[in-house]
Amino acid sequence: MPDASQAESNGPAEIIVEGEAPEKKEVLVGSRIPRRAVFTDGIVATSMGTRGLVPQSGMDQGATVRTIKRRECKSDDPAIGKAAACLLLEAKAAIELADYSGADGALFYLADSEEFTAQERLAGAQWRYRLAGERGDAPTREDALEQMVETGAMNAVDQAQAQRALSTMARRDGRLPLARRRLLALDASGQAQTQDLANLAIMTRALDLQGAETYMNRAIIKRESGGGTAPKGWHDFVSPQL
Repeated sequence: MPDASQAESNGPAEIIVEGEAPEKKEVLVGSRIPRRAVFTDGIVATSMGTRGLVPQSGMDQGATVRTIKRRECKSDDPAIGKAAACLLLEAKAAIELADYSGADGALFYLADSEEFTAQERLAGAQWRYRLAGERGDAPTREDALEQMVETGAMNAVDQAQAQRALSTMARRDGRLPLARRRLLALDASGQAQTQDLANLAIMTRALDLQGAETYMNRAIIKRESGGGTAPKGWHDFVSPQL
């Protein structure tokens, strides 16, 4: 066994960023949205941090290079490079110290910065999304989900699920124009389902905009062409009973 002087001369040990448990590894390298409810009960905190410029995040407002006091950072996912792995490690260390603001700052920087690849930004946003969900921080969770969508790194099914969830978040607290815009983006991607089109029709009419009947007719046609039966309310929407 080497003595203290030998250990010091050999330098610090290499640090490996990898999940010790499956749930941790899923957040680091997975591309899927955690399958949990979008909203959780409890106190909702305010959104935290901008570009990692928060206390103990390893950044200061005049810095252009993040200083990581590590010899080397690695991920078990080859798509995650050294710099991104160091930020994930920094966030993990902050979480272990209950420094959630510092963790969110590091993860926001990773998810938001164009210096990282789409897969690296997605990993940062996923960590941020999960951390906010576990803390009951709905605004930050919504922001993280938007970051996940903006990376363009999710598959089509997950991308659609995320856009649908974002629309629901906005609709539930009365931000109807934003909820509608998010469904319009989903429709433009070709991933809108029948209920999405029906919701789009209802919101369009509620906002006194043109095209509500067109969206509902599309919902009816899509439902019935697939062998289903459109609800009577959908038909009444386009042909109201006098």
